[in-house]
Amino acid sequence: MENELPLSPFTKNIVNKMSGDMKFLGVFTIVIGAISCLTIIGAVIGIPYIIAGLRLKESGEMFRGYLGYASQEFIERAIEKQSQYFHIQKIIAIITIVFMVLYFIFIIIFLSIFLKNFDSTILHTT
Repeated sequence: MENELPLSPFTKNIVNKMSGDMKFLGVFTIVIGAISCLTIIGAVIGIPYIIAGLRLKESGEMFRGYLGYASQEFIERAIEKQSQYFHIQKIIAIITIVFMVLYFIFIIIFLSIFLKNFDSTILHTT
């Protein structure tokens, strides 16, 4: 075949292990996403996690197909799916950073209001 890529035994072993790990982590990521979706706010992170998990699982399956057929088409699709996974992970990281910043702003506002009221109560009780 024209699109065959020869594989060394070392490469086959690495790809086999990697594809199994990718499928496991894909399923794990889907489960974490599903658990996150139990709350409305968690769904903001949970839905991208589910999609990312699906892409990683699909990539692992394409790498397994690459092992079986040594076809350039399988490796291209595997890399494409893995690229989509990393793109979604980047979006999740950005969303997480935004939520962390909002959380810290909320804590600072809450503490400033609490301390302001705490100081005024102490002054009025003495």
